[in-house]
Amino acid sequence: MESSAAEVSDRVRLARLALRAAVASGDVVRGVAGVGVPRVTRDAGGLLVGVTATAQADGRYEIDLRLVARLVPLAALGEQIRKRVIAAARRGRLDDQLGNVNVEFVDLQAVGGALANAAPVAPEPTPVSTATPGATMPGDGPATVTPDASRTESRTAIDQPPPAAEGSL
Repeated sequence: MESSAAEVSDRVRLARLALRAAVASGDVVRGVAGVGVPRVTRDAGGLLVGVTATAQADGRYEIDLRLVARLVPLAALGEQIRKRVIAAARRGRLDDQLGNVNVEFVDLQAVGGALANAAPVAPEPTPVSTATPGATMPGDGPATVTPDASRTESRTAIDQPPPAAEGSL
């Protein structure tokens, strides 16, 4: 049987319905390709920006969504989107093809349309407590750890290198 250009693969159908389900939630502004590994799927009508459908080892398709959302509780929105994608796959009779559904929010849109993170910014250090319970030494306190945990700036006097001895280089 010869394949026609009008036929759409299950992979593309899943990507399309996943993106539509996410945007239909009302709290998603749009999908975005992003940087690094772009979330884009080619469709007969162009590109589906903000979604990829990738074959898993078990033959099903993993859906990855990268989205801009309104200022709402994101954990709840992510779970709502997962449920909407699963329901849409069931309605489209693709539920047996649907694998993992991953939702990523890369920006937030405030009321009035301004993006919360319109320009790339360096991540703020996240405070992590390293104090020993009951410690009362001056200088004891939390350290600041960057999100990737590759650098730590300590404010604890004990963690500072010893002063150089006199006469040493």
